[in-house]
Amino acid sequence: MEICEKCRKKIGLFRKKINYEYEKGKFGIYCNKCYKESEYKLQEEQRKLQLYAQYIELLEDYEIGTDENKREMRSEIIEMERKVFKDIYGEDYEGDKDDIFWLDRQDKEKIEREEKKKKEEIEREKRKCKKENIRKVSGYCDRYLQNKEAGFKDLIYEIYKTDEIRKYLIEEDFKELQEYYDKKYRIAKLNNPSSSEEYDKLIELKSSCSNIRLFIQDLIKLRKLIERNEIETDYFQIIEEISKLIDKEINEILEKRAISAYNKISKKNTVGIKQIINEYISLGFIINNIVMKKVLNKFGYECSDYELNNIYNECIEDKELKDFEKNLGTKKEKHINSFDNLNSYQFEEYIEELFSLLGYEVMRTKLSGDQGADIILKRGVDKIVVQVKKYKGSVGNRAVQEVVASIKHYGANKAIVVTTSNFTQSAYELAMSNDVELWDGDRLKSIIKEINKSSNCI
Repeated sequence: MEICEKCRKKIGLFRKKINYEYEKGKFGIYCNKCYKESEYKLQEEQRKLQLYAQYIELLEDYEIGTDENKREMRSEIIEMERKVFKDIYGEDYEGDKDDIFWLDRQDKEKIEREEKKKKEEIEREKRKCKKENIRKVSGYCDRYLQNKEAGFKDLIYEIYKTDEIRKYLIEEDFKELQEYYDKKYRIAKLNNPSSSEEYDKLIELKSSCSNIRLFIQDLIKLRKLIERNEIETDYFQIIEEISKLIDKEINEILEKRAISAYNKISKKNTVGIKQIINEYISLGFIINNIVMKKVLNKFGYECSDYELNNIYNECIEDKELKDFEKNLGTKKEKHINSFDNLNSYQFEEYIEELFSLLGYEVMRTKLSGDQGADIILKRGVDKIVVQVKKYKGSVGNRAVQEVVASIKHYGANKAIVVTTSNFTQSAYELAMSNDVELWDGDRLKSIIKEINKSSNCI
């Protein structure tokens, strides 16, 4: 007697027996009842798969359909959803309001639109807050910049515009930022400047070291002040806003210069780029590519920096040749200007030029370790050591002592101390006993006057 593979009951001799494939490649004897149940179950599964496939296809059509098609498909999709979920959960399944399949499709789209709108409002509010935040930070930065010197502003601008320096600010590594400028100053100082330009650069670097120290302290305080007023910021944003304000100030200055130059040049009926640049140079305006390009734009011309530099160099060469031709065969006049606005190193160069005009061979000593003499003069058998002092107060004994000590060191036979001010009585007494010549401010001006008078330049 056979046994049913599914229910494991005996099948009567006269009962129907079916050889049934209950799994792929596996067959067994089923009774008639188990066979029908298995066949029904298989058909139901196939029906559900077909229904679900139709539902997925309908959803895909809905997603790519037009608004009109979507409205027509809406009820069909909802009905299909109900069928699918009843198949999954049974006939008694009523649906769940949080289940996306039971949500009305139109309501779902409405929710999505509202969520999108909320996100946009949040983003809009963030942008508005950020804009307001920037405005407030900029206000503090503007107040900070009031009455700051140009050199101080240039330093801040350099920090923001130079990648190598800006990284220290981004990383908030103020120690390395300070060290960057200190190192540049140390290197420049060790190189012993030998020209006015190099000395000015050294002074500028020394000033930068002091200013960067002050700026770092101010930057930390400025951020604390801003954040205390519940304004979110960081060091980079602060310096960015400061740089924008400086940039704006620079552009306004350059635009004013360009307008001034344009107004004067336009009166000359000048035509062509080269003629405009020639007039710009002859009128004595500050040479600046940005200003010159702005002026050219106002005349309706455009040119690249490369073209502008070439035209400018041509104009300068033309001017120099004209001046050379004009003075060809004439005696070169001697003239020396005032020393009032010179720094100490520039004053040394000034005295060097003065003695050169007086007919001496002039040699400068080193900036450091000069052994008491700044300049050495030679004329005929005379070798003279000169100590130069640009003072506001009176020059005392020490300057005389130093120049006396330098006579032997340099093998000189005379000594002079030159100053823009005057000497103490004891300095005069010491100079007389050591044969040292003293030139005070009045005597210096008198000599300059004589040089300019002999050249018919006054």
